[in-house]
Amino acid sequence: GADTPPDRARLPCWSVQWCQNRGDPYAPLEEDEAKSEETGEREEKEDSNKLTVEEMVNRSIGADKSKLSLWKFIALFQLGMLPKLAGPALVYIPIFTGFLNYKDWECVSTRCFDLMTNFTEEPTKFFSRDTMCGNFLVPKVDFKWTIERTSYALEWGLICSDEKKGANLKSFFFVGAFVGMFLGMALFDKIGRKTTTLIVIAISLLSTLATTFVNNYHLLLFLRIVQGMGAFPTLSGIGLLSVEFTPSKLRNLGQLISSCNWTFGGFCIIAVSYGIK
Repeated sequence: GADTPPDRARLPCWSVQWCQNRGDPYAPLEEDEAKSEETGEREEKEDSNKLTVEEMVNRSIGADKSKLSLWKFIALFQLGMLPKLAGPALVYIPIFTGFLNYKDWECVSTRCFDLMTNFTEEPTKFFSRDTMCGNFLVPKVDFKWTIERTSYALEWGLICSDEKKGANLKSFFFVGAFVGMFLGMALFDKIGRKTTTLIVIAISLLSTLATTFVNNYHLLLFLRIVQGMGAFPTLSGIGLLSVEFTPSKLRNLGQLISSCNWTFGGFCIIAVSYGIK
């Protein structure tokens, strides 16, 4: 029997020779089995104490024991929706800052005064886009603006045939948004939704701050693309996180608040623009 190889399933090791040196390689391993059972029971107990994301969210705001504070939830949820509230400003602000009123100007050159003298229609109709663009009047040479507040369209001369350049500042934002949506979807799966959302929020913030110091049309056009690349993935990331970390009983309310933030943000930018026009 000494030459009979030991049963490996009964040994607490991989080396048969080492086990034989212990004295009794064929003895049942009751001690090891007891330790294994104890470890399994401890792991099961630890698993039972772990909370799912749903349970953790419900417990954090008291939803698990009917102690839910609705106002607390709305305040926390709205705090997370602040980037979405600012979304309409990024989209629509070039419309207001690039607005042109072709009636707010007056003649400064002899050529312009001659045109006004020979104008046969109602005098108030002379100060119009047709007069300015049809006669190729040049700003600061043939006329000057009388509008109190300036804009990039006035400063950079984006009038008449160059109005399309101002339109590019509005539309190229969505070019960046198109690219950003594809990049955002890849990054959401690659590095996680939370990390990606923080990155795109930072991109939107920094590019928006940079636009306030730009004094060049082409650089502003580039920054508008960067803004779009950061803005729309931000909205998607916040939307996904709001669904994941909202109690199941309040998800309909959360989505309602999320949708209203865009609309409310649009009204805010209109009100601010109206107040400073």
